[in-house]
Amino acid sequence: MPDDLFLRSILFIILLFFSGLFSSSETAVFSVKRSQLEEKMRGGHPEALRLLALLNFPRRLLIAILTGNTFVNIAMSVISASVARDIANYYQLSPILSVLVQVFAVTLVILIMGEILPKIIAVRNAIKHSLRMSSFLTVVYTLLTPLTAVFYWITELFARMFRIQGEEFIEDSEELSALVNLSGESGAIREKERDMIQSLLKLSDTRVREIMIPRPDIHAIDINQSLPDIIQEVRESKFSRLPVHGGDLDHIIGFIFLKDILHLTDKETG
Repeated sequence: MPDDLFLRSILFIILLFFSGLFSSSETAVFSVKRSQLEEKMRGGHPEALRLLALLNFPRRLLIAILTGNTFVNIAMSVISASVARDIANYYQLSPILSVLVQVFAVTLVILIMGEILPKIIAVRNAIKHSLRMSSFLTVVYTLLTPLTAVFYWITELFARMFRIQGEEFIEDSEELSALVNLSGESGAIREKERDMIQSLLKLSDTRVREIMIPRPDIHAIDINQSLPDIIQEVRESKFSRLPVHGGDLDHIIGFIFLKDILHLTDKETG
C-alpha cells in the first residue's frame, strides 16, 4: 500500500469539506432576502455589509462560487482516481472494477456530502449561514477575481446573444414593504402614501373568496319594490350600496347607494 495513501485520503476529506462550503454558501446567499441583510447591517453586523457589497454584483459572485466549487470537485476526482488505482493494484483487482467503485462510490459521497446535505442545511437557516460565509466568500471572490473577470466576460457575451438582462437584484413584495416602511419612518413619503402603497402590496396576496359575497348572501333590491321597502332593505343590509335587479340576480341593472336613500328620506321628512 502506498505510503501517501493516508495523506491523499485526508486531502480528499478536506476538499469535500470545501465543496460543502461552496454549495451551502451559494444556496444560503442567494436565498436570503436583501431586506434581512439590511436589517442585520443596521443591527451592527459587519458580515451583512460584506454580503451586501458582494450581492451588488450577483452574477460575478455566482461565477466565483461555481468556479471555486468546480476546481475543488476536479481535484477530488483526480485524488479519488489515484486512490482507487492504488487500492486496485494492491489487492490485484480488475481495473474495470476499480473504475466502477470510483464512479459510483465517490460520486455518491460527493453528491450527498458535498452538495445535497450542505444545501439542505443552508436553506433551513439562510440568513445565519450566509453571515457565517461572508468572510469565506470575500476571500474566494478576491482570489478568483482574474478568472471571474474572464468567465464573466464570456457569460455576458452569451447573455447579449440570447438577450438576457444584466445584473439586478430583484425585490419581492416583502422587501418592497420593508422599503416602504423605512421610507415612511425617514419622512421620504407621507403616512397616507405609505398606507396606500402597503394596501396595494397586500392586495396582490388577497384571494377573491376573502372579499367576495356568496350568491345566497347577496342583498339586492328589486326594481319593482316600493320605496319604503327599499329604505328598509338598505338600512338592514349595513352596506353602503346594493345592486338593483329586474326580477332576479342574473339581471343586474344598476346600484343604489345608501347616501342617496338617506338624502331622499331627509327631503321627505323636511
